[in-house]
Amino acid sequence: MNVPPYLGLLAVDAEQFSKNSDVRLPEFGVELESLLGQAMHKSGLAHVWEQRMFPDPAGDGYVFGYPPEFTPRIVEGLLPNLQIALADRNTQTDRYSPLMRVRVAVHVGPVYSSGDPKRDGSGTSRVLVHRLLDSDQLKQVLRRSDSRVTCVAAMLSARAMNDAVEAERCTVQPSELVEVQATVSGKEFGTAGYVYVPRPSGLLLTHGIHPLVDQMSPAPVSPTGQAPSTPASAATASSRHIDTNYGQAIDHVAGNAVFHAGSALPDHRRGGNGRQ
Repeated sequence: MNVPPYLGLLAVDAEQFSKNSDVRLPEFGVELESLLGQAMHKSGLAHVWEQRMFPDPAGDGYVFGYPPEFTPRIVEGLLPNLQIALADRNTQTDRYSPLMRVRVAVHVGPVYSSGDPKRDGSGTSRVLVHRLLDSDQLKQVLRRSDSRVTCVAAMLSARAMNDAVEAERCTVQPSELVEVQATVSGKEFGTAGYVYVPRPSGLLLTHGIHPLVDQMSPAPVSPTGQAPSTPASAATASSRHIDTNYGQAIDHVAGNAVFHAGSALPDHRRGGNGRQ
């Protein structure tokens, strides 16, 4: 049996989708797909969007395949433009509609694609992209940010990281991402993942992230993503970067992921195939 073709996979999942009313649930999914398409067009990927493979809308999310050579443009173009599209939408929406914020996972790997709608898009690569999307670490990124500012939190697989960023095929630099051990509570899963936040805010700037797998009680968070009280030293540090911290790196220290402006990844933490 031949190895299936290598394809890019992009998966999106909306945060707190269930907070929508029954009346708004169907429209929310349609709107998410529309905004994703707009961001693809703005990134010069209109043809990729129009020819996307095995698209799978799921109400609160969306998954599709694409030719893997476009992964660099997905990273440098789609992710920032999706952040902009969602932020613009959230500022214009009425007060009865929940804010739209998403987690995004990007992977490159073998995917069945033979024209059979019952099988296309399946395989271990599809499983992996969903595990990255559902990882505890990525969920914490959104939870610890200002819901009015940070609309996109992304995780790249090691293969996507290597092909797009480490290979210098896109403008996003390795120092803008960091390797974390992606895990999913209740599942036997653990692999390298690279977190990228086009526009961080809130506790991401002042306190960093405490992954659920650290078994630490999360700090109380207000809707703005701020802790009830911020140490003066942390507030001072964040104030120096708050206007320019786009695509911050997360530095993994003592089991906790903490944002540091402009921090580069040590050589021994870059690369690797990250595969199970």
